[in-house]
Amino acid sequence: MKGTLLAVFIVAATFVPAAASASHGAQAQRHLRLSLVPLQSSQLGPAGASLPIEFDSGTVSNRDAGTPQNFGRVSGYLLDYGDPYSGGAGVTSIQTQVEQFRTSGGAKKDLRFWKESDKLEGPLYRAIGIADGAGFFKVRAIGSGRFAHLMSLRIPNADPLYLVDEAASMGRFVLHATVWAGTASTAKKLAPALTAKVMHRLRLLLAGRLHGKPPNLPPPPTAGPPPGGPDLAPFVIDPSDLSGQTAVTSQGYGIDPTARSNYGIELRPAGPYDLFAQSVNWYADANEATWEGTLVSAFLFGVGSGDSVAQVDLSAVGDNAHGLILPGTDDSGAPIWEAVVVMWQGQAFDIAVGESSASIQPSSVVSLAKAMAAHLDAGLGQLSRAQVPTTWTSHRRSRSRSSSMNSTRCQVPSWSSPSRTGTDSPAVPSSMAMQWEWPLPWSMSSGQMFSVRRSQSSCA
Repeated sequence: MKGTLLAVFIVAATFVPAAASASHGAQAQRHLRLSLVPLQSSQLGPAGASLPIEFDSGTVSNRDAGTPQNFGRVSGYLLDYGDPYSGGAGVTSIQTQVEQFRTSGGAKKDLRFWKESDKLEGPLYRAIGIADGAGFFKVRAIGSGRFAHLMSLRIPNADPLYLVDEAASMGRFVLHATVWAGTASTAKKLAPALTAKVMHRLRLLLAGRLHGKPPNLPPPPTAGPPPGGPDLAPFVIDPSDLSGQTAVTSQGYGIDPTARSNYGIELRPAGPYDLFAQSVNWYADANEATWEGTLVSAFLFGVGSGDSVAQVDLSAVGDNAHGLILPGTDDSGAPIWEAVVVMWQGQAFDIAVGESSASIQPSSVVSLAKAMAAHLDAGLGQLSRAQVPTTWTSHRRSRSRSSSMNSTRCQVPSWSSPSRTGTDSPAVPSSMAMQWEWPLPWSMSSGQMFSVRRSQSSCA
């Protein structure tokens, strides 16, 4: 995509007779209704009551949790509300989560693991010019351990974001509360209160006094244009935009859990490239698209600053365009090159990757960027003339633990980015499994990059 906790050794007596074996106790623990512990809408208070529940809520498997396997994690449950990037001064997103471990030692290890992860995030994001402050702040001690971490994020032309990530442990459990808001004071005040509520609910559960049922979860997103438009097909390049032989291997709407809509195209061959893929995301508003584009570009240019990486000046292209030429190797170890172009305007974020076994010239990247910009501007121009509404509401954001820097991406009909270390936004074809000389932030979108989340949605 978190939690808090309290004394659990006393709890065993609540569920099992003193003579029961440890294995029976563990079995009872495994069947706890963890889904009742995270906070539902009515328990979020006035600041979060209006936030919609997101489809990535629900059971968090061990595979998606980001926790090292040797910690003995059993299961977890998450409730996720709102969209961090919607902007404004109030609370934009709340997430609470409970995790269960086989032993209290595993829970303590997990708490330390996420605290160390938070500690690393501030310097990383400051290095790419996004974070202007990060650090831990003092909160009242509860359970067997607790921490709270604040990070402030700022970029040009978008509202600032303040993230408080709080976690606590109690016996075999770890609880998490994460709050995104437009001011630091709002996030710092709300997160500890939510953690205390989750802790209270865990105590009630362990005492056998927590009843009810979890909320109904929204369905996962489906492929197609966003409600109300626009059709994204004109936003991607036409094969005729690339000189030389081209063949479209796949094209159509896909699913990017971070966006309202996604449209992609893949060509093989693709004129000067052996393989070309482009993906256009449509976001709820310009604020969110600006965050997406800025974060992805910051990671690309921040990580890709070595001598072997060539940055291409695309300032004359417009549309916030950025370009790179990246060296790599294919599965056989043969050298290959990739051109990467990122741009955004209005509610649209556009990324393209061209792969070639021959070296790529900057002039080719400029030509590609101009073709992409022409289609982007034409698509936005049609939208403006049609006077289509600029915002819609729907449940669709999936976020993952940013510190894990590793996630899988779902794209339909054929996108599904390879397991690369780093960020997640581009829909890179799975066939382009290059081995980089440095880690590329490929597999997470901005929503996953910067949310200190403990979960990741599973896409079919």
